[in-house]
Amino acid sequence: MDAERDMNERAVTFLLPLPPSTNNLFHNSGRGGRRKTKNYRQWIERAGWELARQHPLPVTGSPVGVSIRLRRPNKQSDLDNRAKAVLDLLVTHRLISDDRDVSELHMYWEPIEGPLGCRVSIYPTEGTTNDAEAAA
Repeated sequence: MDAERDMNERAVTFLLPLPPSTNNLFHNSGRGGRRKTKNYRQWIERAGWELARQHPLPVTGSPVGVSIRLRRPNKQSDLDNRAKAVLDLLVTHRLISDDRDVSELHMYWEPIEGPLGCRVSIYPTEGTTNDAEAAA
């Protein structure tokens, strides 16, 4: 398929540690707020070091597509619960400008070998991120 080949040629791809589930990113603080869990803070640090080691280039402009391939840790894991940590990391490290600019999100369970359990690809798309903007 030509569109898939074109997306792969324009994609920035890198590996990350397996992200924590959205259910385990935050906990309630004693003051009524929400705080990042220790596990999430450790993942953010380790993932940041992986990005520094691999030097992926940012995908400028919008909209963008993101493909996230994950090693399934167990049969109870929900695939969609792993997206938030990855997308927020991409914004924090300025690989994408804002996760609102993601017009395509593809997620897959995949038997990824090695110590890192997540393969991320970012690519420019031609879709729109906001139907209201497109109609104006």
